[in-house]
Amino acid sequence: MAQQTYGAAKTQAEIKREQQGRQQQNQENQQVFSTADQGGAGSAKTDAEKNREQQLTQSARQQYEENKAAFAQAEQKRNQ
Repeated sequence: MAQQTYGAAKTQAEIKREQQGRQQQNQENQQVFSTADQGGAGSAKTDAEKNREQQLTQSARQQYEENKAAFAQAEQKRNQ
C-alpha cells in the first residue's frame, strides 16, 4: 500500500457520505422538478408566484446538474 500524506486522500467513508448527500439532494431536486412541471398543487397563480417558482426550479435544476457532475467526478476518482 502506498504511503499517503496526512489529509491528502479521503477515506471511503468520507466519499460515501458525500455521495449519499449528493444523492439525497438530487432526489429532492427531482421532486421539486416534477411538482413544478405539473404546475404544483393549487389554483391559479399570480405572475410573481409563477416567476418565483420558475426561479426556484431553475436554481434546483442547476444544483442538480452540479451535484450530478460532482458525483460523477467522485466516482471517477474512486475508480482510479
